[in-house]
Amino acid sequence: MATGTQLVKIHRSSDGAVLYTATTRRNTDNYPLNSTGDAAFGQAASNGSFELRVQPSGPTIPVNTIPPLNPWGGGSTSFYEKIQSEVGTHGSPGKVTGTGSQDGNPNLYGDDVMMGQFITSSDYLDYHLESIPITGDYHLDIRYQTNTQAQGTATVIVFVNGNQGTPQDFHLDGAEGGKRTAGMTVHLQAGSGNVIRVQGKEGTTMFQDYIIVSSISS
Repeated sequence: MATGTQLVKIHRSSDGAVLYTATTRRNTDNYPLNSTGDAAFGQAASNGSFELRVQPSGPTIPVNTIPPLNPWGGGSTSFYEKIQSEVGTHGSPGKVTGTGSQDGNPNLYGDDVMMGQFITSSDYLDYHLESIPITGDYHLDIRYQTNTQAQGTATVIVFVNGNQGTPQDFHLDGAEGGKRTAGMTVHLQAGSGNVIRVQGKEGTTMFQDYIIVSSISS
């Protein structure tokens, strides 16, 4: 079996404009390097028969997925999920696991209901995401605050599917007691099973409110 890297151009059907390019593997036994093989390969690619890697450094469109008009988000590949930090029946059942306790009334749920505290590496929450449409980069927002009226900096580590990221400094304004949002980019895999862990490390006490994961263009 002879295979090689094949450049694929995704066109808009209305006017033929090239929307983006991607690469995949081509089996030249099944799709010979001639006009007949090219036509068959092009039809198979349009039907989603191959995994496509959007160029340059874009997301991966998994096999059995018809190439979208916008692989970076929008249309059928757009993604948005908000997960509250509360653990248990009043939170997002099955969506959040970890340490800490709910600050305030345990029967409350939603925005401004905090889980904490997160100071050391033994303090963490795992957020379990819904099925991701395509492999690629997504935007992560973490909503947090201090409930101790302590001004300072909390150093936090964000793990994505077990991969440890660079420690992040989350700034806290104790005098105001206000909430803050930290934003960053994370790389997620297509399908279910993606887990984002927000873990303490050191510094000022921090409480978590919720996270939002969305397509980069959302």
